[in-house]
Amino acid sequence: PSISPNPANNIITVENVSSDYISIYDLQGTELMSLDSKYISKLKVDISKLAPSVYFIRMGNRIVKFIIIR
Repeated sequence: PSISPNPANNIITVENVSSDYISIYDLQGTELMSLDSKYISKLKVDISKLAPSVYFIRMGNRIVKFIIIR
């Protein structure tokens, strides 16, 4: 899976989705968003409500880090 742009501002694109669900977590491990990604290989995610910080996207057993800057 890949995330672009990274660092991001308001929207990220997740490509090569390998799971039915995508979850976004903060540095403390709190799940902030869960999105249905079944049958989608490229997903645009609105992250405008998240504060600038480091986050993690979990897709099945894979975890990818991304950063929000503004």
